[in-house]
Amino acid sequence: MSPMIIIVIILLLVGLGVGIYFMTNKKECKTYITQGTCKAPCKWDVHGYKCIGENDKMTPKPPDSPPLNNQPNGSQPSVVEELTYDKVPGYPNDVNGRNGGAIGGTWYLMAAGESPDPDTCRDAVALEGGLSYGWRKNDNSCWGYFDSTFLETYKESTALAKNNTVVGCVKKGVKVEDGCIKPLKDLNITRGATPTSPLSGSIDLGEIGEKYTMQQCGTLAKERGKTNWGYRNYRHQTNPNTCWAYNDSSELKGFKGDKTDKVHYMGCVDPTKNIKTGCV
Repeated sequence: MSPMIIIVIILLLVGLGVGIYFMTNKKECKTYITQGTCKAPCKWDVHGYKCIGENDKMTPKPPDSPPLNNQPNGSQPSVVEELTYDKVPGYPNDVNGRNGGAIGGTWYLMAAGESPDPDTCRDAVALEGGLSYGWRKNDNSCWGYFDSTFLETYKESTALAKNNTVVGCVKKGVKVEDGCIKPLKDLNITRGATPTSPLSGSIDLGEIGEKYTMQQCGTLAKERGKTNWGYRNYRHQTNPNTCWAYNDSSELKGFKGDKTDKVHYMGCVDPTKNIKTGCV
């Protein structure tokens, strides 16, 4: 046998041995199912979560996951709380002999038997332009408050007739303890009145001797061609539950309200406007 043939046979045997080695090595690597048992010459495929041969290709790194719920920085979306009608047991006592006044001049807006539940009363008061109501369980009757700000004095610990009555708000998303008016976007109320009357002066709205709700003040102002309205609540010494309007809303620009004022409230006829910008 010639030396050349011998060399060729040797090379073939070496190549076959190398092939068998790699095939065996590859097979053996796949048998290791944990990173701890995957030893050299095998290697651990980090992103493929498997043991592979030293010459096998690693699994590419996957793309970064998008933020949760497509919110920035992966934050969870804010939970939108379902708005409800607030109601509480009992009603607050009079303040110095005064209260929010009764719509229609009667504490029986719905007579005995006419209001089987608080919701029926709430709907009836809403039709009268009120923002809060009271309901009696014993005879299924109810009333509506002219002035919801009276309910800012409510405390369950001192409330009257808690076993028989319920007071509540006509609109969703507001609390009895906030007078059923904060934060009412369809009224956009500012507490207080200007320290000094604007140069253009003001006018009273409504009939002398009549009482009105805040919402009715806005309606009266619109009828008189005004863009603002004012309300005197039950605490006012001479004209409780009455309305006024300033003649020139632009003179109200810059007025940010007075949080210490417990008597006066103001708003714009267009609830998307604000007193501090002159209702424009």
